[in-house]
Amino acid sequence: MEASAILAKKADVPAITPISVLPFSGSVQASYAQSCTTVEVIQGDSVTIPYDMATDLTGYTAWFAAKKDLADAAYSIALKEITASITDVLNGRGTIPLTTAETNLAPGAYAAEVEIRKGAAVLTAMKFTLKIKGQVIAP
Repeated sequence: MEASAILAKKADVPAITPISVLPFSGSVQASYAQSCTTVEVIQGDSVTIPYDMATDLTGYTAWFAAKKDLADAAYSIALKEITASITDVLNGRGTIPLTTAETNLAPGAYAAEVEIRKGAAVLTAMKFTLKIKGQVIAP
């Protein structure tokens, strides 16, 4: 093959972009909370679940809780205020921080809810399924 033909073939091959893998820091979270979806969490992990309600949360407080079954009187993850985890008030974006103690539940599906409150107004902003998956590496 002539040199000009080899150069022409080489030009058709896409360039490989090198990547760098930096040391890990922080948490890994793949699930994103949205109404009527399932968010998967590993049992006993400390996670931060992002959400986007696409609504102005100015003046609202945000609350989160989860139950094994809606008919249960007791919460599996106790009702807690998550207002401090709102990252974008105008667009209704934030996170639901969960501790290792809160996710250390029996594997299975849990009914989860984010509620917003402003004065006497109480609105269920989002309901989703929180699925706790078993550990591979036990603590």
